[in-house]
Amino acid sequence: MAGNKSLVTLSSEELVQVCRWVKSFHLSRNIKNFHRDMSDGVLVAEILKQLYPKHVDLHNYFRCNSTRNKLINWQTLNQKVLRRLNICLDEGMLLDLATGSNDILEVLLFELMSKQRLESYKYYHHLEPVADVVLDGNNSDTTATHDEGEHLAEQ
Repeated sequence: MAGNKSLVTLSSEELVQVCRWVKSFHLSRNIKNFHRDMSDGVLVAEILKQLYPKHVDLHNYFRCNSTRNKLINWQTLNQKVLRRLNICLDEGMLLDLATGSNDILEVLLFELMSKQRLESYKYYHHLEPVADVVLDGNNSDTTATHDEGEHLAEQ
């Protein structure tokens, strides 16, 4: 039996955004039936590989039809990749993903899309200051942001 009904429901506009976002990736197979084609986790792993190449080893995921093997793929993805991205799924959610139940797949993809867009925005708008190592006269390490470092260099 599948897990509980998803607590998060996406609007139709958000669902369209997710579908467009997924279609923007070059994947190993075309998606004809969203839940069926993505339920083994392989295409999600391919998307994550394109977004976070160092986090994903595609050889860990295999195309399969049985719910048991799909669940193994999702458990592997959860343990090896999603947790590194601070996305932790419980066993019920993993089972829902493997069976294509409760719209959990769309919610997960929306979360990944939002995370990627936020990271891109921060990167291009320099919202997170990059720390530099600044040595003071006592040879102890202190950190300063770029702005502080430039101010110190001017003095």
